[in-house]
Amino acid sequence: MTENLRHTAVLGGTFDPPHLGHIDPLLAACKQWQFDDCWLLPNHIPPHKQGTHADVEARLAMLNAVIDAQPRFALCDIELKRHTPSYTVETLKRLKELYPARRFYFVMGMDSLLNLPSWHRWQELFALCHLLVCKRPGYRLDDQHPMASCLAERQYSGNSLPSEPHGRILLTEVLERDISSSQIRRAIASGEDVRQWLPEGVMAIINNRGLYR
Repeated sequence: MTENLRHTAVLGGTFDPPHLGHIDPLLAACKQWQFDDCWLLPNHIPPHKQGTHADVEARLAMLNAVIDAQPRFALCDIELKRHTPSYTVETLKRLKELYPARRFYFVMGMDSLLNLPSWHRWQELFALCHLLVCKRPGYRLDDQHPMASCLAERQYSGNSLPSEPHGRILLTEVLERDISSSQIRRAIASGEDVRQWLPEGVMAIINNRGLYR
């Protein structure tokens, strides 16, 4: 390893809005692993969704409110500058070109790992990054699942970050919050109180701008 090598966790999403279901697993991962920083990677044109409800400027304002409260977090706006769908493999390839002294750990939930074969050129991810998979305590992948052999081959069992530059799957146990951005948007539109799901700064922006009403 070089002296300037940095380890960066990357969490992508539409963040429409960003909520504690995004933030808490990332904080749990930071406690378990020795990341130098965590990048929030907002999508511009998500390949599996019709679009976003809040515009780019509003989503950036909400993300910056999250970052202001979490010193280790930072914004990565590479996908917002793109006018094509945000495929993870293309993003990570570009990040590796821009930041050769960093090792990237792409953060996802267990549900995303199970659906990984549906992702665009998903096998190439293992040549670009490690996967950091957040799972519920005690969860065990069924041996018959198509991703079971991949996990068995690539799962990392060390207590410190792997020496390999890419290709491993790191499992992190997190207490998942059973909430989604779509549920929060519907609740806001119905006039329900959603403060328990949102950081204070994000809630203030939603209220001040009248988002999701």
